[in-house]
Amino acid sequence: MAWRLIGIGWYIPLCLVLGAFAGHKLDEKFETGIILTLVCLTIGLIVALFGVFRMVQPLMKQYDQDQNKGDEEG
Repeated sequence: MAWRLIGIGWYIPLCLVLGAFAGHKLDEKFETGIILTLVCLTIGLIVALFGVFRMVQPLMKQYDQDQNKGDEEG
């Protein structure tokens, strides 16, 4: 479980940094100021949030199962 949390901790900044980097490179190529950086950063944020949601779902299901098992025993 700890490895999953560590993975989530790395996933969020990785998505944001890659989005910002890609946007910056596109801004340099097309000379658009910071518009593409902001767009790619926003896309990176959406990808990060969706990915974290998908990574946390199994952990929450496991937590619910553990709670239900504890209720049945006690």
